[in-house]
Amino acid sequence: MNKELDMAKSAYFSINFGLSGCYMPDYAGGSQKFTSQEELANSIREELANFNLPKTLFSEAHIRRIWRTVQLRGSSRAHFDIYYEANVLSYRGLTKIEYQATQKEGE
Repeated sequence: MNKELDMAKSAYFSINFGLSGCYMPDYAGGSQKFTSQEELANSIREELANFNLPKTLFSEAHIRRIWRTVQLRGSSRAHFDIYYEANVLSYRGLTKIEYQATQKEGE
């Protein structure tokens, strides 16, 4: 068994989309939990498709680097943005406690 895989940390992100620099996003996707790099990658691809953004923007996420940061330092340090024209798709890293709090708010 691979000890590193057995101890993989989950990643927690809030997802938003809207005009770059605006206080309120046009879309707030709430918070999501990801248990694998593949789940996070699939989420990014789905969000790009939801907003009719080019698939080629996926490379801007630097998914391997982000997932490595999550595993080493936790997701609260793993923020990233994908810009397209005047818009931005933002993934903001959350701690587990922040994620749990957002889940309770939604109940």
